[in-house]
Amino acid sequence: MAHSLLLFSFFIGINYIIFLNGLITNHFYTWLQLNGYHEDDFPSLIFGNNGSFGGKDTEKSIIKKRPVIFIHGNGDGALDDGSLLGSGWNSSLNTFLNNGYTMKELYGITWGDRIMENNLSRTFDCKYVKKIRRFILAVLKYTKFNSINIVSHSMGVTLTRKAIKGGAIKEKHDVCNIGEPISKKINTFNGYWPGNDYGYDECGIKSKNEGRQNNYSNFLQNLNEDKYLEGQYIINIFSTQDEVIGNNNIVFNKNTSRLSTITEQFISDKWSHIETKDKSSSYVIEMIKKYDD
Repeated sequence: MAHSLLLFSFFIGINYIIFLNGLITNHFYTWLQLNGYHEDDFPSLIFGNNGSFGGKDTEKSIIKKRPVIFIHGNGDGALDDGSLLGSGWNSSLNTFLNNGYTMKELYGITWGDRIMENNLSRTFDCKYVKKIRRFILAVLKYTKFNSINIVSHSMGVTLTRKAIKGGAIKEKHDVCNIGEPISKKINTFNGYWPGNDYGYDECGIKSKNEGRQNNYSNFLQNLNEDKYLEGQYIINIFSTQDEVIGNNNIVFNKNTSRLSTITEQFISDKWSHIETKDKSSSYVIEMIKKYDD
């Protein structure tokens, strides 16, 4: 996905930075306000021009390609904020823009607070899953496509899997219902480091004694055993050198980043956690083109 960042910066500087509502266009912002999404805070203005992106310029704008939604990982966001682990989807967007896509077809939000100190305490809870699911449904309705593609990274993969599969989430003091499965509305699901890590408990907190932990995560086990798939085609991308996981990506004697059901996969023996997202975009777009008939 690596293309000149200057090209992307130039693009948004001309076309999107003038809008008041993050990088979501005025047209998309207005549509969200008029269609029941005014309380979802998809623009994420608290993050300025880094909190979101996507949308048409006018009602007459034509969306030619199947829309792609990007869901970031733990502590990251929609676009690069200059922090070590906050590179966002800039690299990926450059690749898509250089392969015939426009910002009318590329959508992203920031679902978390981007505070790195909160990473180890951030959980797979209802508010994140619901926000992601509602954004998926909003983009489907806004673009008038019957299905979309999803590109997700790290913890964002796990949250998005649940958003697609639906069902209940059991929290400490409550149970929330996400809704019915929407798998048929997802054409290609791309997961970088899928969060299929049994070394994490159901609250998303990594165990300090990962190698000695005997119990699988209930949250992840339920996702893996669920009969509904994440999409019509599932692409799995991970690295054996991911420093967040460590141990050559092996947990409980298996590649912990491998999804239970996949169409194709790409495994790197070099990339770091963030590089798995930022350096694999050429492969991702190749897969999307392959299955986007």
